[in-house]
Parts: sequence; C-alpha cells; structure tokens
Amino acid sequence: MDTSELIALFSAVAGLAVGVAYLYLWSAVLPRRYVTLFAAERLLAIPQAALLVLELHHPAFGTQAALAAFFGTGTACFVGGCYDLIRRRLHVLPLVLLAAAMFALGAAGPPVTSNLVAPVASAVLRGSVLLWLGWLFLRGQRLSAHRPLALLLAIGGLHAFDYPLLVTRTWGLIFGAALFQFISIAISVFLLITLLDEARGLAEDTAAKQREAEAALRKSEEKFAKAFRSSPNPIVIARLDDGLVVDVNDAFSAATGYARADVVGRSTREVLWPDPERRQDLVRELRTHGRVRDMELKMLTKTGPPLDVLVSIETIELDGKPHTLGAAVDVSTQKLALEALRESEERFRRLVQDLSVGVAVVDGEGRVLLSNRAAREIFGVTERQVSEPGFWQRELVAIHEDGSPYREEERPVLNAVRTGQPVRNAVLGFQLPSKPDRVWAIVNADPQLDSEGRVRNIIITVHDITDRRRTDEEQRRLREAVMASAVDWTLTFDAVQSPVIILGADGRVRRLNAEARALAGKATYGDAVGRTLPELGTLEPWRGLAELAAEVRRRRAPASSQVREGPHRRSWYLTASVVTVPGEEDRLILVARDVSDLVRLEESLRRTETMSALGSLVAGVAHEVRNPLFAISATVDAFEARFGKEEKSDRYLGTLRHEVDRLSQLMADLLDYGKPPKLELVEGAVPPVIARAIAASAALAKRREVSVVTELPPDLPGIPLDSGRMQQVFQNLVDNALQHSPKGGVVTIRGREVTGETRVGLEITVSDQGPGFRLEDLGRIFDPFFTRRRGGTGLGLSIVQRIVEQHGGAVSAANGPEGGAVVTVRLIPDGPTPAVREAARAEA
Repeated sequence: MDTSELIALFSAVAGLAVGVAYLYLWSAVLPRRYVTLFAAERLLAIPQAALLVLELHHPAFGTQAALAAFFGTGTACFVGGCYDLIRRRLHVLPLVLLAAAMFALGAAGPPVTSNLVAPVASAVLRGSVLLWLGWLFLRGQRLSAHRPLALLLAIGGLHAFDYPLLVTRTWGLIFGAALFQFISIAISVFLLITLLDEARGLAEDTAAKQREAEAALRKSEEKFAKAFRSSPNPIVIARLDDGLVVDVNDAFSAATGYARADVVGRSTREVLWPDPERRQDLVRELRTHGRVRDMELKMLTKTGPPLDVLVSIETIELDGKPHTLGAAVDVSTQKLALEALRESEERFRRLVQDLSVGVAVVDGEGRVLLSNRAAREIFGVTERQVSEPGFWQRELVAIHEDGSPYREEERPVLNAVRTGQPVRNAVLGFQLPSKPDRVWAIVNADPQLDSEGRVRNIIITVHDITDRRRTDEEQRRLREAVMASAVDWTLTFDAVQSPVIILGADGRVRRLNAEARALAGKATYGDAVGRTLPELGTLEPWRGLAELAAEVRRRRAPASSQVREGPHRRSWYLTASVVTVPGEEDRLILVARDVSDLVRLEESLRRTETMSALGSLVAGVAHEVRNPLFAISATVDAFEARFGKEEKSDRYLGTLRHEVDRLSQLMADLLDYGKPPKLELVEGAVPPVIARAIAASAALAKRREVSVVTELPPDLPGIPLDSGRMQQVFQNLVDNALQHSPKGGVVTIRGREVTGETRVGLEITVSDQGPGFRLEDLGRIFDPFFTRRRGGTGLGLSIVQRIVEQHGGAVSAANGPEGGAVVTVRLIPDGPTPAVREAARAEA
C-alpha cells in the first residue's frame, strides 16, 4: 500500500468517524439542517477515498468524473452547512451551481504529473470559497469557536492555491494531503465543538422551556381546580365508558343536595340522569362529535324533584382514559318564567282584545299585524279589511281639525314608520264610508326598533274622542257665552266711577272694580283680591269702610256714613249693604262715592252766603266807623297842631294815633273782604306780579332783617289773571312769611308748571323758616278773623283764599319737612288757552 492509498484510507476513516459523530449529534441532540449538511460532507469522504484508490490503479474518465462529482457535492454541503450555521439564509441554487462548477472543473481539467487529479481551476474555486467562509465566520454570528474556524478556513483556502504545485512532487503530495487532512480534521473538530456548544445551549433552552411548561401546567391545573371548585354552575367529571363519577364541585352539591361523598365512585345513572335513554343519546353525541352543547336534560336531586338543566360536556383524557367534563345550568326558574311569560302574553293578548282603547300593531312596511276589537269598531271595519295590504294608506285618509287633509309626509303612522320617531297625541279626523258622521280620534304611534335601529313594528293606540269633541264644542260655545257675559259684567262693573268692593263672610275682598283698585294703589286684580280692607289702606275712606262693614254685619241692615280724608282733601259718602245669595255665604257690597266737589260746593255756597251777609254787615259797619275814625284822626292832628308836641302828651297821642291807624287798616280790610268779586282777567305772566309784591314788602323785609329769594323758571306759562288782585295775594303771603320769620331768615318763593285737564297752569309756594303752623290750626287757617299773631286782623289769608278761588284756583297751607310754614297757590285756568280760542274764532 503506497502513500496515496494510506492518505485515502485515513481520509475515509476520519470522514466516517466525524460523519457518524455528526449524525448522532443530529439525531440525539441537535436536529438542525447544518448538522445534516456537515455529516453529508464528511461521509462523502468515504466514496471519494474509494474512487481515489480506484483512479490510482485504474485510471478512467468515469472514475475521475465521479470523484469530481463527490468532491463538488461535498464542497457544496460544507458551504451550505457553514452558511446555515452562521444564520444566513440558505439558497439551494448557488450550492447546486457550486457543485456543478466543481464537478465540471474536476472532470474536464487535465491531470497533473502525479496520480492525484487536482485541476488548477478547481483549486482556485475551492480556495476562494474557503477564504469567503473564513471571512463570514469572523464577521458573522459570534459562535463559541468562530475565530479558530475562521483561521483554519483561511489557511485551508490559502492551501488550496498551493496544492496544485505540491502535487507535482511525491513529498509535496504527501505534505499537501497531510496538511489538507489536518486542516479538514481541525475544522471538523472545531465545528464539532461549536455544534456541541449549540447542543448544550439547545438543551438548556429545552430544559428551561420544559420547566416553564411544567410550571404553566401546574398553574393551569391550579386554575382549573380553582375554577372547578368556585364555578357557580354544577360541574361533574365522570368516566365516559361506564359513567363512574370521579369528582363534583360545591355548586353541584348545593344544587342537588348530594354531598361529594354521596356521588363520587357511583354511576351517573344512579345519581345524575333519571332518564337512561337520554344518557345514551348524550354518550352517542360525545363519541361522534367529542362534545355536547346546551342539551336539555333532567338532573336528579337528593330530596326534591328533578331539575331542568342545560348541559354542556367536553371529552377529556385523565390517566390515559376518556372522561367527560360536564357543566349544567339550572333553567328550572327560567322555564317557570317562560311559562309565566306565555301565560302573561296570553292574558295581555286577551286584555288588548278587551280594551276599550283601540290598539293596532303595524310592521315596518305599514302592514297591519294586529288590531283589537275596539280599533275595528272605531273605524267601522272588519278584521279582514284591516289585514288587507295598504289599508292604512288607502282607506284611512286623515284630516286636520280645520278639515284640511293630512299630506303624505304628515300622516302620523306612516311618519313613524319612515322616521322611527314616536308620534304623540295627534288629533285626526276620518270620514269613513260605513259611518255618516266624521270620526275623531287621538292617535299615538310608538316605533319598536331592532338592534340595528330599523323600525321593526309600530304600536298604535287610538282613543275615540268623537263624543267628547261634540261635548267640548258645546262646552266651548257655553264657555264663550259665559266669558262674554263675564266680560260684559266686568266692563259694566269697572265702568262704575265710584269704588265698589264686594266682601265675603270672612271680611276679605272677593271682587272690586277698577276705581277701587286705583284707590288702593293695586296694579292688578290679583293684588287686591283676598285682602282685608285695612290691608288695602289705613286712611280714609278705607278706615270708614271697615267701620261701616263691621256695623252692617252687627246690625244686618244697610248703613251709610260720610268721611273726609283731611283738611281741604277729598270727602267720601260711604254705603254698605248685605247681599244674600241662595246656597252661598252672604256678601257685603261697599260703595265709596267721592262727594268732594259737592262738599266744596256746599262749603263755598255757605261761605258765599255767610260772606255776603258778613260783607253787607261789614260794609255798613265799616262805613259808619270810618267817619268817627276820620274825626278822631283829624282831632288828634288838630290837637297836635294847636298845642304842639309836649313830653307829657306825646306818649298818649302816639298811642292814640297808632290805634286809629290800626282801626283804619281793619276797616280797609273789612271793606276789601266785603267788596263783591269783580275781576279784570288778562292773560299774563306771574313772575312780574310776584316781583311787584316783593317790592311792596321790601320795607317790612328790611325792618325784619329777612331776605326774600325767588326760584321761578323762566318758562312759566302765562294764565288769565287780575294782576292787581293777584299782587295783593302774593304781598299778603310775603308779609305773613316776613312777620313769622326770625332775623336773618329767608323767605323762598318757588314756582313750577302743572298740567290740568284742558291746559297747563302753575303752582307757586311761599315758605319761611319760622315756627310753622300749629297742627290743630291747619283746619282754620283761612277762616275770617282767625289769627295767632298779636295785632293781626285774621283777614289776610281769608282774602288770599277768596281772590285765588275767584281765579279758579286753590290755596293750601302746611308745614315744611324741615320746619317753617308753606303756603301753596295752585292756578290752573279752566277752558282753552287764548291761542286755542283765537284759532276757534278764526275757524268760525
């Protein structure tokens, strides 16, 4: 045996050993594709060695081609295994092309001088591939022996380039073959180390996964056991073949009354299923499909009747034998509820049919599904007519209350079908051929929607209001008549110019007219009704009305009285009477008539009569007294001229002269007061008159050390007046104010415009800073000869009142809010203004 044969034998033995090791590793520990490829590459060294020996002894073209084929295939397997090991994507086509190239170059290349065939091109290709693989191992995934593998592959690649040169010599062939075998074995060893490290990692991963799987299994078993025990539904585990009960949960014991020890180890025929045939159906279903879903069965209980249950069963394997895991849901209550529901539906159906209200059900397309007897009677149709397609659309054409027909889009039922929105209290009229009169009904339509929001059906209720509508129409006409009567009565009641109040038996206001509301200051009728008379007012005439009402209740007879609000204010004539209404409580009717004008007229008449008589008397007396007074005054003057002023007589003459002057002034006032009224009215302004009056009183103001201030707007309207007589009025008022003012005081004259019924007027106030009027004297201020001032005649304010009243005005006296007296002269002329009179004359 020569050296080549020894090398071939050694290559075969090494390839077999390493290949077997790879195969064992692949089958026992590391079933990976790259292990299979490495094993194939090593095992292909055996036929290569055999073909090499055969080629050495019997050279032939076929042997060389076969050797090249095995060599190329082995190279492709090695490249593919390395590529797959470093987690590259393995492509079969490049490997096939590599094997084909190695085969072509090895089979077609010329033989070298030695007996070993090694074409140069094949060596270059193999060297390039090995260098490329070495670079991949160095840069690719970090394997346990990637650096030695990269180095050995690089050395093998470089050795492939010098191998064609070495085989030209015997020693070179031996050295090259030995080096090739050494590199191949070293690569195989390091690959084996790497694969063993991969196998170890895989084993560790497998063990970890197994441990995780076992832990997950334990948790799953614990969860199953917990779920089994805590399930609210009865659960039974039994053997499939003979039905022997293996375990039950607490819910089973609670539902059936069996303890766990009562049923475990016994057959389900004895403790579970009362009907053997149903159990056979159950087993047959399990064997066919492996499971049962919601099968309705009867389940035994220990003491009570069987339960109606829905059973779901799965086939499981325990200890290598088929078992059943069954869960039951007690539907006994549901069955009772369903039975009750069916009975309720039947009762509801009978109730709907017997209702006096019309009820109908229409589907989403407007077809009538149900109608009760009342609905058919309201519309005067038969059940067959209602059920005809299009009945609602064709026969029941509704109209509005005003008689106009409903448009297609307004019709309540069809609108509810189209929109899915309910219709409430729609009043519809129907003119049916079977009924001569028009039928009126209130219709409600309630859509019932499915899960997708589409209209499933419409529930319609119909209330026949034909009779009620006739009654309502009659009541409406009656109500309108009553309202018209009430309006007429109210208008008549409110038209009474005097306040009229109707009191109930409890003393509270039941009715009052507009004048009474205005007098009480109540804006609306409701503000006054229900109140007592003191709540409406505490002054007159309310106080007098309350006293008069109490007297009428006590005496049960009509009564009357006359009251006055205050000095120079309104006077009221009050009457009260009882009105008896059959079947109701008695009422009091109170009437307050304003008689202020009449009282003023009577007072004016009395004052005129008195003043006329007094004026005649005063004129006569004054005339008779003036002559002696003149004689006395002339005698005093003559005495003083004759005897001169002497100290002894001067004091007596001064007193005599002062008293004569006072009597003369009194006689002048008396003559002025008794003079018949005769005015010369001319349209004029008041401020100049007031200015002349102030100028006439200037000496008195200076003597009293009192100032007079006027606050008169420049636009005060002019009025018809007698300027001389009106100057006398303001001079008397200013003199009065000056005489009652303290030193350094101020008399203020103010004016403002006021509005009368036909034209505007004015109001003048004269106020001082004196002590003011006594309250008890306010009613007598303007009486003749009434005075509190020493030396006064008591005719000044009486003359003022007489002149103002001759001008159609009024004068009043009061005390100011900050003290002092305030006299107010109010002048509002009657009749049209001069401009209006001139316009009327021009038109005439």
